Amino acid sequence: MADLKCTKPVMLYFYWPEDDAQSKDKNVANQVRRCKLMDKILSSEEVRRASVRFHCFRCNLKEVSDDLKKKHKVKHAPWILFFDVKGRRVWRLTNSKAKPAGLAKKMAQIAARCKKLLDKKAK
Repeated sequence: MADLKCTKPVMLYFYWPEDDAQSKDKNVANQVRRCKLMDKILSSEEVRRASVRFHCFRCNLKEVSDDLKKKHKVKHAPWILFFDVKGRRVWRLTNSKAKPAGLAKKMAQIAARCKKLLDKKAK
């Protein structure tokens, strides 16, 4: 994130790819299923509107380095991390049963706090 000129908070979405849906490993198949549920939440109108205030990235968990997983304590998919404009992790979502309106509200709170940080820095 140091490469970005952070004018917005950052959302990292760790997912498991759908091509593993038929995996014989039940843990993998369950992660794919939960990611499909999370994709529906993320594509809801409320969350899409809230996400314009973020730099959003999708990370295939199969391709993420073990060091990055360890650093951010990513244990399974779906796993969403939110960072403020200073690069500090401010929240994580690991439950695919979240409500779109609740997620959008939390995202708006994070974005508002980041705007205050940027306004303070500009003065």
